[in-house]
Amino acid sequence: VIKISLFYLNAYVVKGEHGTILVDTLLPGKENVILKILKKNHIYPGDISLIFITHGHIDHAGSARALKKILKAPIISHELCKNALEKGENEEVKPYGAIGQFSYMIYKMKKSSYPSVSPDILFDDTFPLDEFGIKGYIMHTPGHSYGSSSLITENDAIIGDMLMGIPIYFVPSLPFFAISPISNRKSIKKVIDTGVKKFHPGHGSSWEIERVKKLIPKTTSGRIAVTAQ
Repeated sequence: VIKISLFYLNAYVVKGEHGTILVDTLLPGKENVILKILKKNHIYPGDISLIFITHGHIDHAGSARALKKILKAPIISHELCKNALEKGENEEVKPYGAIGQFSYMIYKMKKSSYPSVSPDILFDDTFPLDEFGIKGYIMHTPGHSYGSSSLITENDAIIGDMLMGIPIYFVPSLPFFAISPISNRKSIKKVIDTGVKKFHPGHGSSWEIERVKKLIPKTTSGRIAVTAQ
């Protein structure tokens, strides 16, 4: 797994034995940032077999249309992301917690539209990636948004905004926006149950699985306990 970071935002490249998948595309106009990192890692247009969009928000799908054209690779997303991607508009967002409320005020003042793009492949529950050269699959993990999904390999989970690192400490936390915190918590457990060893979020640093497990309290409240320790 190769991380492509832009300040507090991440995209990823997953290299398999017979294919390479790009996960998310950063903000609009950032295709050259991604292409530069790909080239640095000796990955060129034509090497990417698939572009996976974890969910239809501007910071994850912003450069999807440009990269689809340059890389000539199909785009896959959950079927619930289709309308947002084709309109170039964010999936619905809902603030969660105090930081979420503050972030939502800033969000409303910023541009939320991006170049529209039509997904080539849509899925409902899970989608195997063997055809694209990766030993793994994509699965629906709603909570942050209705269409949020994750890419799962034997050791790694690329989870979009299911969890995110809190700035400064970069410990795992529920996202600042969550359509359903309860569904999000269920999705976290669903990913843990796959047996992966590492979580890779769309914002912040990656975490070993044990660190994520410690942050899930023995309650049904759906809220994730956060500690900087």
